[in-house]
Amino acid sequence: MSRFGSLFAPLRRFLVVGLFNTAFGLATFPALYWLFQPMGVSYLWLMTAAQVINVTFSFVTNKLLVFRTKGGVRAEYAKFASYHLLVYLGSLVILPTLVERVGLTPVVAQTSYALVVIATSYLWHSQITFRSRRPLSTKPE
Repeated sequence: MSRFGSLFAPLRRFLVVGLFNTAFGLATFPALYWLFQPMGVSYLWLMTAAQVINVTFSFVTNKLLVFRTKGGVRAEYAKFASYHLLVYLGSLVILPTLVERVGLTPVVAQTSYALVVIATSYLWHSQITFRSRRPLSTKPE
């Protein structure tokens, strides 16, 4: 692969893995709800469990398939989860602002925010979460 192509390989992997993570994430809450709601488990607890499962699943796929780092699991997971906590807290401020002050519909506001999150997620994880680790493989793609 050309030098230019290999420069963008992690970004391509990030986008493909992101699609897979999104599909997994969209299925997690309904699956938990279907399994545990009949036992009387609150949907809010199930939403929290789904969030933890999805962030962890996304961490593993990004670590192994996108950034291919080795070691440093605790530190990397803390940085990864921190980003997702910041995104969540940011959404509590940004979405109401976009809806109530700017006048966007909630769907347009959330979609716009999601696009910013995708871009910043790659930057955060490539420059902060997974930056200090050596790649698992140095083979060109």
